[in-house]
Amino acid sequence: MPLPWEQIQANAVTFVKRWKDAWDEKSEAQGFVEGLLRVFGVDDARTVGRFEAYALHEVERGFMWRGCVG
Repeated sequence: MPLPWEQIQANAVTFVKRWKDAWDEKSEAQGFVEGLLRVFGVDDARTVGRFEAYALHEVERGFMWRGCVG
């Protein structure tokens, strides 16, 4: 069941306060994505995607979050 807009807004404020001092993208990436998904009521990131999915771009290779929230 989707969260009410007021709850999403309150969760977003909490999320921003929690992550305002983050500085290392690589070491904090999974926690950041999990926190962002919780803003929208997703408690288990594995239910909507996966971490470190291999990605191939025209000029670069790497890893990324792969999933869908909606």
